[in-house]
Amino acid sequence: MAQLVFHLIAVSGILYFLFRKRVFDFLSLGYLSSVIYFLPGFFGHSTYKVQGEFIKLELLPETYIVMSVVMGAILTTGALFDMRPRHVTKRRNYRARYDENVGLLLLLIGILSLLLLAVKLNFKMLIIDKANVMGILGRAFIAYNISTSLSMVIFFIQKRFRLFIISILFMSISISLGMRSPLAFSFISIMTATLMQSGSLRLGFHKRIILCSLILASAMFIYGAAGASFRHSLSTGDWSLFLDNISSNDFIVRAITQSEPFGIQSILNEVLREHFTVPTESLIGLVKQFTVLSPEMGLSSIGFNDYFQPYLFPKVTYGMANNIWAHVWSVGGWWLLILFILSYSLFLMLLSWVAMHCEGTLKAFLVLFSVPLSFYIHRNDLFYQLTLERRYFLCYILALAICQFSTVLLRKKC
Repeated sequence: MAQLVFHLIAVSGILYFLFRKRVFDFLSLGYLSSVIYFLPGFFGHSTYKVQGEFIKLELLPETYIVMSVVMGAILTTGALFDMRPRHVTKRRNYRARYDENVGLLLLLIGILSLLLLAVKLNFKMLIIDKANVMGILGRAFIAYNISTSLSMVIFFIQKRFRLFIISILFMSISISLGMRSPLAFSFISIMTATLMQSGSLRLGFHKRIILCSLILASAMFIYGAAGASFRHSLSTGDWSLFLDNISSNDFIVRAITQSEPFGIQSILNEVLREHFTVPTESLIGLVKQFTVLSPEMGLSSIGFNDYFQPYLFPKVTYGMANNIWAHVWSVGGWWLLILFILSYSLFLMLLSWVAMHCEGTLKAFLVLFSVPLSFYIHRNDLFYQLTLERRYFLCYILALAICQFSTVLLRKKC
């Protein structure tokens, strides 16, 4: 029964967001992300990897309930948002003052941070793997990723395409260092901003949009299934492993059922199965996330993964990421989870409304701020999600404040 309800809600939401004439917003993006990350619900099981082998877990009814509530809340909020009164006269859009050079300043910060990384590694960045990068590079690497991705979206919205290309080139270095998410956030933000600017449309009737979305989704799953063998073949020159991998009969099925969403929902499934809980006091760590340079001040928090993985997945030797729905449930049970899901849906609606009435760098910031929240939230815990949002907020506010202060100062001198 729980699986049937999930299927009905999922299909209803897909049809609504595809064929209802509406402005593409963060609720649309959030629902699309839910469809991807809740793919195990369509297969009836999740999987996770142990010592090279994938373990299959049958989904519990409670897991279907959580997924149904998340998708149902986003769908209902989207429908209510579409019922708001529309103004015939064009409303004034808001933008930050003296923000023309914010993108340039952010790009400069990104370039300087990248140079600092290069000097720190004696210009041998490309031979450092992802695990070493995160352990060695620290704040400079974060500053490079956040500032460059912000500049990339800003230049696109400002239609400064030469600077946009330059920012892409600098951002692509992050991929060579093993970090795909900053560039992915930037491109998803650009697509979201473009669709949002297009006004009301029925997505399902736009073949190019659907085709591009399918290509991107396919590329994501294929990279997850074949990326490791491709990198191995590229480094060794032996392409037999890669060719055997992609030519196997079950490659497409494996690309989906062994993808990240199946591992993420394994966390939720096992937390619910074992009735796993974490101390309520652990939420004190959320306050620490609002402190700048909190780790350096001794205010680091214990992530949800540090609680559940040693207990629920002791044989897994790699980091399993997180599941925010499992994290909230483990802290406060069903009531806190439902309250969190409703608040999350309403916050996406608020961000959508604000972004629709902004322009310039403010719009670029709001879109990039909202993309991790609407698309990437499923694989995070509360602590990392707040950390990610805080980084974009502080980086933009700092750059904007510098530009505004310098502009006012120069005008006074003149």
